[in-house]
Formats: sequence, C-alpha cells, structure tokens
Amino acid sequence: MMVQDAFFGRLHDAEAAGLNKEAALEVAYKFLTLDEALGGMDMDQESGAIFADPTMIVNDCGCNFDPSCSRCFPF
Repeated sequence: MMVQDAFFGRLHDAEAAGLNKEAALEVAYKFLTLDEALGGMDMDQESGAIFADPTMIVNDCGCNFDPSCSRCFPF
C-alpha cells in the first residue's frame, strides 16, 4: 500500500507561492525545499504584474502611438 506523503500539498503550496510548474514539481518530488526554490526568485520581478515603464518607451516617429502607424504597430 502506498502512503500519501503530502505530494499534492507541497505541489499546491509551491504553485501558490508563485513557482512555475517545473519548479513546483521539483518541490513536490522533494528535489528542492520550497525555501530553496524561492531563494533564487527575484520576488519583485517574478511575482507582480508586469508594467511597461513609460519613461523607457521611445517613440521617435512622431505618430504619438497611433494604432494605424505601421512602424509602431507592425502586426
């Protein structure tokens, strides 16, 4: 008989902490502890929403980000 060893609990905790699927599985299979997996994360960069910094956007064609501009919106 196989004993349930909280695999799914570790998996859930790792995913809830923001780890990607691969890292969460490493925690669930006990290759890494949750603390070890989180230790390598840049929490500011990896856990929040990603916002464009408007001061870093360069618009040198003068269209003022017009959606019909083929240079700014080539797709």
